[in-house]
Amino acid sequence: MLVPMYAYPSANSALWNGVRDASSSVSITAIINPANGPGARVDSNYQKRIDELDARGVQLAGYVHTGYGTRPLEAVIADMDAFRTLYPKVTMIFVDEQSSDIANLDYYRAIHAHAATSGYTRVFGNPGSKTPEAFTTSPHIPVTTVIYESPYTGWTTYSPDAYVGMRAASDFAMIATNVGSVERMRQCVTLARQRNIEYIYVTHDKGANPYDALPTYWAEETAAVATP
Repeated sequence: MLVPMYAYPSANSALWNGVRDASSSVSITAIINPANGPGARVDSNYQKRIDELDARGVQLAGYVHTGYGTRPLEAVIADMDAFRTLYPKVTMIFVDEQSSDIANLDYYRAIHAHAATSGYTRVFGNPGSKTPEAFTTSPHIPVTTVIYESPYTGWTTYSPDAYVGMRAASDFAMIATNVGSVERMRQCVTLARQRNIEYIYVTHDKGANPYDALPTYWAEETAAVATP
């Protein structure tokens, strides 16, 4: 599973506690986002929770945004470096607002190269939709691309690019929001597998931040993803 953790990690956070507790039954990568990126200093609550998730075997990806290729590359790299300094157990990077304009390919390749030399083990790129295949590979580091991030209705009719079916499923991820029932969630998981997509997240939530709480069917979803 690829779970955005866009809520503050208080001791009673159902989101953070739920991910922690589910990690014993399903493989989870959590996207960590203290302040639209790493923030300027260590937050002790984030540090405690990151350590807790790491101890449970949860993989951790730090959130950085790129403004679809318009954010200065130096600012993105500074955020990447800050994660390594402030929260060294964050060993992967999640690159949001990824452009699909081939003119910006060198910009993202530079991010890949810096991630590799900084000790990251994987880059998650998030265009949230179909994208030229060149953005989904790197000579420097393993890349997983979120090729769908939208509500349920678009997922039922989504047709991946042909290259998706010819690659490792771990190269691809999907996120479906506004999925209002257990039955529809299970349909989303089934379609993801049929479309050769390994990293999955489905939620009932919607609106400006659909990632501030776990889906109401969290137990059923983790069971569905964990079942071959």
